[in-house]
Amino acid sequence: MPSRRQIVSGLVLCYLAVSLSVLISQQAKRIATSHSHNPYLFTAHFSAENYQDIEDPFKPRLFSYLLVAPFVTLDLPPSKLGSAGRISGEAFERLVTGWTFAWMLAVLLLCASMPRPLLGLFGITAGVSFAYGLQGMVYPYDLPALFFATLVVVLVRHRRARWLPLVLALGTGFKETLAVFSVLPFFLDGSRKERLRAVGYCLLACFWVFLAIDFYSGRSFWGFEAVTAADDAQDAGRWKLALNLPLAMDPSSLVLFVNAGLALPLFFLPVGGDRLARGFRWVGALFVAGLFLLAQAREFRIFFELIPLCLYSVSLATSSRLRSVGSEPTGLPSRSGPESAATT
Repeated sequence: MPSRRQIVSGLVLCYLAVSLSVLISQQAKRIATSHSHNPYLFTAHFSAENYQDIEDPFKPRLFSYLLVAPFVTLDLPPSKLGSAGRISGEAFERLVTGWTFAWMLAVLLLCASMPRPLLGLFGITAGVSFAYGLQGMVYPYDLPALFFATLVVVLVRHRRARWLPLVLALGTGFKETLAVFSVLPFFLDGSRKERLRAVGYCLLACFWVFLAIDFYSGRSFWGFEAVTAADDAQDAGRWKLALNLPLAMDPSSLVLFVNAGLALPLFFLPVGGDRLARGFRWVGALFVAGLFLLAQAREFRIFFELIPLCLYSVSLATSSRLRSVGSEPTGLPSRSGPESAATT
């Protein structure tokens, strides 16, 4: 039976989760119609034929399009504003608001099961708000990817790693970058053989989802976002590394401060010998390398999956620091020392 204090704490956390979800959903509403790709992707699967006609780099996120499709109203003539006449601006704003609120609330409620839930609530909100505040892109798979990345962190923290193949298989259907999390079981408990087998199970599950989506979509090459042939001579085409590397040294690009500055702490904060934190760093390194090689690294929303990993490192490092500060002598007499003994 939960105590009164636990009930009150739970209610406060729920209230904060709802409030912060409203904040992000209103922010998403304001930028909903600011970029042509926003309605283009939210309405990507109003028919199977339309989905197969969208650009190949966007096709792997099929589950996102399927899930949002029932909420899309497509009864407008082509002369109306929106995405090729599919949806009005007002209807699209309502769709984005509800979609963003629901997924953001689901993400924040997951944080309630973490040791430091307030850090999760406000850290995730800051990271998402940073991207939506600086750029006008809000895509249907941004927050689902964040949800599944957060769910992975929750599962490994609570020693439920046996669910990872299923969760990652489902998550990669929403956004294929979640397949990188398949290496995480190597840093969990168990013998080397058991950990390698677990990694293999996760990779195999993600591969079959990739393959099934590619067969359905008619893609000529399965994989990550930017693996697609160049359309013209000036397009970098398949490999984006040459375009993205200068961003790491350009302060105006803000790539080093993605997700409200949470990316760098993942790699540089001291975490001691925590094996899970090392695993998160490897996942983060592979994730960033993939983005710099294959994607447009200027788009801050593509880093959302790193937010829960970053917050784990921040939580671990700050908790260790607080413990060390608490153990340092303060110069004040101890209540259990000789002076207190004398007074009693």
